[in-house]
Amino acid sequence: LLSLTRTVQQLLSAASADMALPGRGTVDLADVARSAITQLAPFAHAHGAELELVADPDGATARADAAAVELALSNLIENAVLHGGGGVRVQAGPGPTLAVRDRGPGLPRGAESSLFEPFQRGPDAAPGGTGLGLAIVERVMRSQEGRVEAATHPQGGAIFILHFRTPER
Repeated sequence: LLSLTRTVQQLLSAASADMALPGRGTVDLADVARSAITQLAPFAHAHGAELELVADPDGATARADAAAVELALSNLIENAVLHGGGGVRVQAGPGPTLAVRDRGPGLPRGAESSLFEPFQRGPDAAPGGTGLGLAIVERVMRSQEGRVEAATHPQGGAIFILHFRTPER
């Protein structure tokens, strides 16, 4: 039942990602990150993961829709919790960026080309996933006229960086 509920939630999220309009206002990325972390703390705890927020002291703002940003970030945090080996760091800034880094094995070799395709799952993916999380992230970022970058961090683990538009002054 939980797996079916999660699948339905992912399908609804994919539909809303396609309908998201580019944000016109300024969003405080650290505030969005705090909200996402607060909502996902029970999920992370249930999976033995700790969530950490690091906010740029100079602030991190973007021109985006806050709900769309939170949808993309929540999907990245969920993935990091499920695949990341226990610790997840969310970084707001510098500039209009959000980064999610885990302590897992990093990205599967050769996965870069299909990472954001719907229903794609890594060879060691945890059971019960839909393969929609990263596709949702990519769709949201496209709707916000931003982009997502994924890599294996030089010190280990996977890192996903959301790049947003700079707020208008």
